[in-house]
Amino acid sequence: LKLDQRFFIYEIQLNEKTNQQVKKRKGVARATSKISNNSQMATGETLPSKFKQQGGKKIYQGMLMIEHNDIGMQLSAGYRTNGADAAMSGVYLGLDYNVSKMLGKFLSGNSIPGGIYLGASITVNTMNDVTPGYISAYGPESCATDEGEWSDNTLALDLTLSKEMYITQKGNIFLLPSATYGVSTINFSKMGEQSLTTDLNLDESQMKQYYWGARTIQFGFGIGANLGPRLALLLEPKYVMKASYTDGNSSALTQYSSDGSLEGTWKDTFMKIGESNNSLPILLSLKVRL
Repeated sequence: LKLDQRFFIYEIQLNEKTNQQVKKRKGVARATSKISNNSQMATGETLPSKFKQQGGKKIYQGMLMIEHNDIGMQLSAGYRTNGADAAMSGVYLGLDYNVSKMLGKFLSGNSIPGGIYLGASITVNTMNDVTPGYISAYGPESCATDEGEWSDNTLALDLTLSKEMYITQKGNIFLLPSATYGVSTINFSKMGEQSLTTDLNLDESQMKQYYWGARTIQFGFGIGANLGPRLALLLEPKYVMKASYTDGNSSALTQYSSDGSLEGTWKDTFMKIGESNNSLPILLSLKVRL
């Protein structure tokens, strides 16, 4: 028996038509960190291993448990919204791996907690006809953008450590605190209707002025619902702390107003660029446990 091994719990029922006994699944459970040493002959004094129900209906002593182990991976798909920062919004795809399950194969089950996941995710978005204002790494006389309308693609790459916490007896609801390190990027492609590469003929060096990136630190606290043995729905607000953006030459960006003064006004359709800022995106995703 290993940490986070998955078992289905069945109730034996009598089929009145066939007069045969049948198994009806009533729940899912996983082995906790309190695992007894089962390598020796039982003496009657050994404490039993403990399991935690993670979804299903009410179970009782005497039900049948059958191992239905998984590989410890979760695929996620959803949407992350953040009205204050479009670069942290968009379609979300993630992959998580049960670190507890892996470590439990080599370490004593009592030494590590269950339900710890390490994951990587990507969030992509497209912004059309936004007005970022005057932004430059080289002074107000050489701004990369202006008061015109621009189009860009955004990409957020995140590495997350999270812990599933079950607080109800049936385990249909779980909490998911998390900590994340990530990178947020903005890649401009068009100025109005003109492509920066084909219409304006900008070379690779010039295009670096239109590729911006910033590092992020994020803390989340999600609430999830197990919809079945393999499906879960997650709602996860996060607090994001984002550093100042730099361009493709690693030069810090500054936002100017039209008269050249620092940190002037910019449109509500774009985020602050020239300074670090915080935001509160919310993720809604569907998890598939593999």
